[in-house]
Formats: sequence, structure tokens, C-alpha cells
Amino acid sequence: MSIQQSKAHPFTKPNADVIFTSSDGVQFRAHKIILSEASSFFDGRSCIPVTETSTVLENLLRLCYPIDDPLLVDIESVRATLEAAMKYDMQEAIKLTKTRLINFIHTAPLRVYAIACRLLLEDVALASANEVVRKKVQAGFVPEMDEIPAGAYYRLLQHGKEKWSILFPRYKFCTAEPSSAKATASFQPTPSFVPKLDASFFALSAADLILRSSNLVDFRVHRAFLGVASPALIAKIPPPGPLPFSLSSTSKADIPVIVLEEDSQVVSTLLQIYYPNGRPDLGDLQGVCGALVAAEKYAMEKAIQILRIALESFNDVDPLRLYFAACRFGLKQLAIRAAKRSLGKPVDHAYYPELDSGGVSAGTYHRLMDYHRKCQSAALALTTTREWILPDWLSLLDRRCSGHGEHACWFNPYMKKAKEALVHPFGSSVNTNTLISSIVEKQFLLNRSRDCACTSSEGIISLLKFSEHFAQEVDRVVGQVKLEPPCASAPPNDLW
Repeated sequence: MSIQQSKAHPFTKPNADVIFTSSDGVQFRAHKIILSEASSFFDGRSCIPVTETSTVLENLLRLCYPIDDPLLVDIESVRATLEAAMKYDMQEAIKLTKTRLINFIHTAPLRVYAIACRLLLEDVALASANEVVRKKVQAGFVPEMDEIPAGAYYRLLQHGKEKWSILFPRYKFCTAEPSSAKATASFQPTPSFVPKLDASFFALSAADLILRSSNLVDFRVHRAFLGVASPALIAKIPPPGPLPFSLSSTSKADIPVIVLEEDSQVVSTLLQIYYPNGRPDLGDLQGVCGALVAAEKYAMEKAIQILRIALESFNDVDPLRLYFAACRFGLKQLAIRAAKRSLGKPVDHAYYPELDSGGVSAGTYHRLMDYHRKCQSAALALTTTREWILPDWLSLLDRRCSGHGEHACWFNPYMKKAKEALVHPFGSSVNTNTLISSIVEKQFLLNRSRDCACTSSEGIISLLKFSEHFAQEVDRVVGQVKLEPPCASAPPNDLW
């Protein structure tokens, strides 16, 4: 990085005793005595390279010195300066920039909310959430939503609902509270898990390494075998000499022990993929996801490939959880398939632990909700026009009724009921037995006394056939709605 001296700023005093070099190569000369009053972070340092740009660094220093404060006229500058102030624990700068951020609540409440959640500013999140609800802009989108967990957006959507406030009067926005959202670690197996292997499988006397799971189950393995599966795991073998037990240890037989953060189900699943007589259970969505997270962490390529294939084979599971998992691991076609299946249930009614700990951003969650809204709008649009109806059907509808209107007399009641059913925009929603029966019972039986041809058995058959035609059209227009992929600024593995 080359050092620049050309940027104009007031921090050039020759009597300075500390030098900052910004990420874009600009030097700032400052004074330890002033910086030490702002934060203890700078104590004892004289030359400090920082990751902030020269613009952010100048803003930060201006807040420390008795000179003109930075302008900070836009929310991006406020956020960047606030982040830097929090990083270096500069309390006065934090207070000033936080106030500036709060000033944007009335004009950009959703952006302020997302930034507050990103920086864990609970009081700012509450104030901005109130404004979001007041302005009714919960359905909006801002780029910062790709930087916060989906759980933060879920709690914003619940905010202001009477039932939610009664159930969880002290919930937080920025982080999940077990007492409110009942959040637990995502992709975790049941505590009572026992590895599905012969008892002797991981008790071989020839083993020269022990993997100890987070729930204190020991797996006796072979270094040579594990080295092929995961060099990253082999690198964790403790060197000779004492080490903290929390990192690693040795067994009573002086076999090295690697203490892992993963529990026994995850460790067992990964080892069974590699050992010849292993029989991994890949039928549980959460178990597969948990193992895949660990496989990526330890760069276990074979396990990653097998687990991704297993994940794509899931069908009869909660489509929302499947969608979150697909987005977490970048499986586009699985995400699209799960999103289509999820149209049959509300997106924002139930809380899932994955919303906070599954690597899914609020932006990804919003895109699923937006997909639902677009699908519903496309389906409902069919109820307000006849342009999609085939000419043969138009002719039939116009001639079936004997003086009771321009359509067959069952047409308007049926379309009204179908419109209500399209809260779930599936074709099958508009030709259910329940819906058709309600029209037959109320409309046909009431109008039979009027000697209307629509109420004959032929009329009932026409209703059934038309509902099938309508269902096909619903599926066609909904199928044309595209699910937006996660944004490129989303967290790792939240892309495709």
C-alpha cells in the first residue's frame, strides 16, 4: 500500500506522536493524549494501520478534537463512522454518531432498523421499528437487510401485533431471546443421540487419535484415515507439551484428543461417510444440515458432495425450513422448489431457529415473502378479467344462463369463493371438493326452482370442468413468477 499525503485534512501537525494510515493509504498525525481520552484502545501505540478509509478516519478524529465536527449528511457516512467508533470503543463518538443515526429514523426507518440490528443497538432498533409500523413500510426492502439475520426481520413483522406483544412483552429485535422466540441453535440434533454403529466401531485399539464431541462422546479414529478426509482436522492435533483442555488434551492412553465444537451426531455422520462400514443416517433435514455446516468448516469435500445430494432429495419436509436450508447452502433449484411448495402456508406466522442461526439473511427472507405476494397478485388478477378464458368457455358461460345475467349463474359465486381461496396461490386451491360443494349446495339448489339450465347436471359438470381450466391457468401464471436470488452482498453461502 502506497502512502498518500495529498488528501486535505487538518491532522498534519508536526508535533503529533501517533500516526494512522488509512486503508486507502492516507496518513493522519494525531496526539496520544487526546486519543487516550477518547479510548484506551490507542494506549501505547505510535504507528497504527487501520482498516477504515481516509474519509471515515477523518470523521472519527474530528469527533475527538476541538475542531469542526464532520458533516455526516448521509446515512452511509453516519453508519461507517459509528461502526468505527464502536470498533475502537470511542464512547463520545459513539454517542454523537448514534444521535445522527436516530435523526434518520423519520426519513429512512427501515434502513435505520437494519443498521441498528447489524450493530446491536437495541434502543435504536426499537425506535425505528415503531416508525416502520407507524408508516406501514414493513414490506419494503433496503440493501442493509442482506446484512442482518432473518430473525431480526421476523421480529419486525411481529412488532405491533397485539398477540405478539402479550406473549413476549420484553422481546429484543437484534438477537433471539429464548424466552420470547424459543430460539435454539439451528441444525442441531437431539441430545439423546447415540451413534448408529457397532459398539466396537470407534473403540479400535489401533486408533491413534480421539475426536471428542461437544457432548463428550469420544470417537477413536486413525490419523492417516482422517488426514485424507480432512487435513483441517489433522491440523488441530495438539503439539507436544501442555495445552488448555478447552482446545485439546490427551487421553489416559496418551492418545491425542481433539475437542470439537460439534456434537456426537454431527461427528458420527461425518465419520460414517468416510469409514467403509459406516451407515450415516441422512433422512433428517436438520441432521444433514448440521453435518454439512461442519463438512464445509473442515473442508471435507466428499462429505460436502454427499450431503448436498442428500439435501436436494428432501421433499416431504416443511417447505420453509427446506427453503432456508437451500439458501444457506446455495442450492438454487431446491430453493425454487421449496418456495413454490411454501405457497400453501403463511411465511411470517411461525418462528424457526434457522431465522437467527441458520445463515439466512433478512433479505433472503424478504425475497420469499415478496415471491408470495407476487404469486398471489398474479393469481388474483385472473379473478378480475375474462381475457384468460378460452373462447369456447366464454361462449358456454354466456349462453348457459336463462336470463339471470351475462354469465352462467354459478360463475360469479364461484369466482368469489375462488378469490378467497387464492390466499394460497395454488391451482388446486380453486377446485377443491369443499369449494365446489359449497357452490353446488348454495347456488344450484337455490336456483333450481327458477328453471335455470345452469343448475342441471350438465351445469354441475360445466362448473367442475371450468374449475379445472381455472386451476391450470392459476398454475400457469404463478409459474411465471420468478424467485429473486439472494443479493451478492449477502453473507457467505447465502448465494446462488
